[in-house]
Amino acid sequence: KRGESLPEVDELSDAEIPLTGIESLAISMLAEEILGGPISPSLMRIVMARSEGNPYFAGQIVLSPQEENQLEMGEDGWDRVEQIRGSVLPGDIRALLVARLDKLTREVKSAVQTASVLGREFDIGVLSQMLGSETTTKVHVFEAEKAAIWAPLNEILYIFQHGLLRDAAYSMQMRARRQELHILALSALEILYEEELEKHYAELAYHAEQGNTLYKAQRYYILAGKVAADLYRNTEAVAHYKKALVLTDSDDLETQFDLLAEREELYSRMGKRELQLNDLNSLEECAEQLKSAEHIAKVMVLRVEYSYMIGAFTEAIRYAERATGYLTDGTSPKITTDLQKAWASALLRTGKPDEAMRQAVLGLQHAKESGRKVDEAKVLSIMGLIALEQQDPRIAHKYFEESLAIARENKDRQLEITALSNLALSEGSIRGNYVIAEKHYKQACEIAKELGDRYKEGLTLVNLGYLSGMQGDFESASHYHENSIKVAREVGNLSQEMYTLINLSAVMGLKQNAPEALEFAKQANALSHKLHDRSADAWSELYMGHALLLMGDCENAQVAYEKSITIRSELDQPALAMEPMAGLIEAALCINDLDAARRASEKILAHLDGEGSLDGAEAPLRVYYACYRYLYQ
Repeated sequence: KRGESLPEVDELSDAEIPLTGIESLAISMLAEEILGGPISPSLMRIVMARSEGNPYFAGQIVLSPQEENQLEMGEDGWDRVEQIRGSVLPGDIRALLVARLDKLTREVKSAVQTASVLGREFDIGVLSQMLGSETTTKVHVFEAEKAAIWAPLNEILYIFQHGLLRDAAYSMQMRARRQELHILALSALEILYEEELEKHYAELAYHAEQGNTLYKAQRYYILAGKVAADLYRNTEAVAHYKKALVLTDSDDLETQFDLLAEREELYSRMGKRELQLNDLNSLEECAEQLKSAEHIAKVMVLRVEYSYMIGAFTEAIRYAERATGYLTDGTSPKITTDLQKAWASALLRTGKPDEAMRQAVLGLQHAKESGRKVDEAKVLSIMGLIALEQQDPRIAHKYFEESLAIARENKDRQLEITALSNLALSEGSIRGNYVIAEKHYKQACEIAKELGDRYKEGLTLVNLGYLSGMQGDFESASHYHENSIKVAREVGNLSQEMYTLINLSAVMGLKQNAPEALEFAKQANALSHKLHDRSADAWSELYMGHALLLMGDCENAQVAYEKSITIRSELDQPALAMEPMAGLIEAALCINDLDAARRASEKILAHLDGEGSLDGAEAPLRVYYACYRYLYQ
């Protein structure tokens, strides 16, 4: 939950760091190191003006005339030779770099230009494959190193002294020649890394594209995207899929659909809701053009999941109902299971646990029949959450443990986040084992950060804030919750924002800050109405009641508590109705209405005498204390 089913994060933010040129003293020391002696004031003024304090530019501006023997040592230090004093040093750094490259022998310059196609850093083995002779390559590489064109990083890799130097070597060549070299690079990589191509898919795609071998470029970009996605390099994977889509033929609707679906999942993982929605719309258009019921069903399932992510639970249910119209006997078991899992989640959040469990059971059956253990674990997680709402914590914990075991067995880290978070929810909210719960949440948080999953990372913030508040660490609780709201708004998760506001209201109440507690509860209540989340509605009414009571507004506190009790009765959650019932006792005692306090106390005592529990209650001691206060009268 309060209860979202799923850390402290470093407060990272983007920052702009203005980079200015280094001062003249530093440029003077650099020039002295290059020339082996001090530089004259007149030459120094020219170097500073042309380089604007850029140390690489300054070095090149000094090197150029030195190599041409256009400098001499005078009384003030190194200066231009007297007879050419009237000429100016080159002002265009690119012209300087091209001039340096032109001084190389034809063979060495050709090797440098070939290497430039491989990027600023290059593998000498690939260069040898392109040049066709390992021995000759080593000679040319050595000569270029002596000329300060590049330097070794290790025995295999070399790096151009500056990106601009590599760019100059690359742009000196005609476009047709560059294409030839990219095709050579593509062939060299395919030969040298035949057994481990997956590590080089991005390079292969780039060279294929630059060499205008577009069918290979598309294939390698798709493969590079899959590898990056599996490693949770989300931004990189999106870029590869975008390239692949551009290179996909407009008539190839199947490939377009698959690529859009892969990218939509990445945008979901990253919390990029607007971009995710754009891809969903494109997927639906593509599915309609394909005239495929299965493709349309898959899009409907994705829309259910998207709507759930943004807290639009009623809309999610509508999409789920639409999806059933596209299911056939030949529909993929995964699509069917995903539909029932997402449908069950949405039903749960709209206060329909029994309906949710029916859908989840069907989903579990499909997952088992198809042998998909990971899907089975996902459904078990949902069933555990439903069991908690149905006041069956023992079976809920069992479901969560089964889900975690499958996640770890299958090395599914996304699923592991969910399973750990749900176990933490069970340990903390139900069993009161806050230390164990915190441990599980922090493990889940670390995995979420590692995978770049902002949505699930945000959920752990809600829960860690809740745990901190329950343990009396209000400062940490506020910190977690404030960061949680930032993440929730970043990824468009209104549900997370709503529950975070409820938790912030609880923290402010414990800190005796009634006005802020009331304001947070009101904001949460507005979101609960918007999202049709009845459980959150009950929680927000409860905390409005607490805040109003703290402010001494006992009559309005009674109204809020009554609303919370009504919702809990509708949801068949008698244990959770006991807290607002205790609030009624406190409000009644506040205005000396002993008869109202008696009625509320009798209901609580009858619930407890009938072996009813307080499982899931935020502050069960408050319930007992309210009854004690009335009985003590």
